[in-house]
Amino acid sequence: MSQLDDLNSQLATLKTELDAARDRDGAIQGTLVDVQKKLDDLLAAPPVDLTAAIQAIKDDVAEAQTIGQPPAPPAA
Repeated sequence: MSQLDDLNSQLATLKTELDAARDRDGAIQGTLVDVQKKLDDLLAAPPVDLTAAIQAIKDDVAEAQTIGQPPAPPAA
């Protein structure tokens, strides 16, 4: 393989990694927008069940933290 072919291969790999990072970033940004909307809704008119609303936000944050991570092993 020539040096040019090697550089093209490295460039293609970097582009793939960058595209994957952009996808993860987009997913995280989407989750952050959802969390912000839920927080805004809570501040505007608190629901009767604050515990459920807070848990929903915590679930969104936990989901955002797993974006781009390898999947967890199945439960035994």
